[in-house]
Amino acid sequence: AMTGSWVEANQGLPLYSDDDPTRLAQHVMAVDDPTDPKALYIGGEGISLSKSVASAAAPVWSSSQSGLTNLLMARMPILFSGICTMDIDHVYDDVTKLHTFTVYIQDVNGNPPIEGSTFKAQKEDVVFYDITYADAYTHVGTFRDPSDSSTDRPYVIVTSIGIDEELVFEFTPVDSDDAPGSSGATQTVTY
Repeated sequence: AMTGSWVEANQGLPLYSDDDPTRLAQHVMAVDDPTDPKALYIGGEGISLSKSVASAAAPVWSSSQSGLTNLLMARMPILFSGICTMDIDHVYDDVTKLHTFTVYIQDVNGNPPIEGSTFKAQKEDVVFYDITYADAYTHVGTFRDPSDSSTDRPYVIVTSIGIDEELVFEFTPVDSDDAPGSSGATQTVTY
C-alpha cells in the first residue's frame, strides 16, 4: 500500500486556462507497466500527452509525442445516467398463443440505470429476469446507438399466459439525493 499525502506535481505540464485553447486540461494518468512502473503518462485535450520517468513522489513532466500516429486523445467514458424509463413492446401470436415482450430500460441516451437499480420479470413462480445493475457503461435492456443495430440489446421474453396468471415487470431504480443520484421512480407493469 502506498503511504503519504497527495501533493501537486505539475512541473513541466502545460498550464490550463478556460480562456486559452492552447492551455489544455489533463484528464487521465497511467503507468507504463502496472506491475513494474518505470514511467508515468498524463494526457488530456488534443495531443497534450506528457511523460515522467522521475520518482513517483516528485514527477517532472515533459511533452511526449514520440511514436504516436494518431494525434487525437480520447477520454475514458464515464456513465452518467439520467431518468430511466421501462418501455415494453407486447406482441401476441394468435397461432402459437405466445406473447413476446421486448423490454428496454434506459435513459434518453441509451444509458442503463445506475448501479444498484433492479429489474425483475416474473410470472407466478417463473422468474425470467432478476437483475441488479452494476456500474456498467452498457447493459442488456438498452439500445445505445440507433444507427448501429449491434447496440440493440433488449430483454426478450416469449411465454404463454394462462387465464389466472400474471406477468409482472418491475424496475426499481436507485433514487438518492447523493451521488450517484437517481435513475427515476419505480415502475411496475402487469399483464
